[in-house]
Amino acid sequence: MVQIAGKYKLEKNENFVELLKKQGIPEEHAKHANEDRALLTVEVNGDKIKLTTQSALRNSEVEFHVGKAIQEDIAPEYRCSSTAKLVGNTLTIESIPTDGRAKSLTRVYTFTDTGIEVVVTMNDGGSTTEAKRIYKRQ
Repeated sequence: MVQIAGKYKLEKNENFVELLKKQGIPEEHAKHANEDRALLTVEVNGDKIKLTTQSALRNSEVEFHVGKAIQEDIAPEYRCSSTAKLVGNTLTIESIPTDGRAKSLTRVYTFTDTGIEVVVTMNDGGSTTEAKRIYKRQ
């Protein structure tokens, strides 16, 4: 079984700027977010999973209870009801905006011995945009 808990450094993004722009994030802010190399700390305690992100742009901490919806501020202007599920080495987080936006997000974290591949899919009422974020285990 792959160790999920640990510290991970963001190495690269694919199509991340486009995804952020479709979420309504201004292009200049999206470009800065794309260049930022955040440190992600993952903690697991029973059915609780805590994700702590430290970066030059924003620090955040969110604790998920597997199978239960929580309120999550994905970005300052993007509040969602998010539910996590953990199956083997894969953490999936489904997020539905609470402000009436049609743009839901699915984040699939696949953990390996060397890091995490995160696939972020945004569904905007029929069209989807996908981005990939690659983290290296520290």
